[in-house]
Amino acid sequence: MQTSRAATIERGADTPALLQQAESFEAHWSEVIRFLLNKKLRSSIYHGPEGELSHAELAAIDLLADHECRMSDLAARIGLSESSTTRLVDRLAAAGLVERGTSPTDRRLVTAGLTKQGRATLARMRSARCDFLKEILVTLPEDERAELVRLFGRVAEELRIRETAGAGEVRA
Repeated sequence: MQTSRAATIERGADTPALLQQAESFEAHWSEVIRFLLNKKLRSSIYHGPEGELSHAELAAIDLLADHECRMSDLAARIGLSESSTTRLVDRLAAAGLVERGTSPTDRRLVTAGLTKQGRATLARMRSARCDFLKEILVTLPEDERAELVRLFGRVAEELRIRETAGAGEVRA
């Protein structure tokens, strides 16, 4: 069994101050997640057809940005079962955003990739997200903006490490 990075934190670091910070961070984290999962609030970011996409559909489009993906890999990255991912891809294919294919090395493996329309949707999604984030960032002084972006990058990196490690080792 691998040791997670969180397990390498010294016991002495588990101070009342760290607990208080974690509790405050958790409250903010919950509010951000609630916002991201709320369709009405999410539609304030994405206009037009993108505003009607579910969180999982938006995630799938983002994940397919760079290359086609096997259905099982897409399911694992989104955090859905393969059958739920198949239905999700069916909906995106019906909307003309995704197309199914087969792996060139193993024709039994089903892949999903963005269509031309899917790439255009991705570009609009990213542009809308960037505009929304600019609206948030502009409310902060320049030094705080830079610090927020830097720290958010560090949090994202830690989450990528945990995802790569299998995410099975979360410290209680």
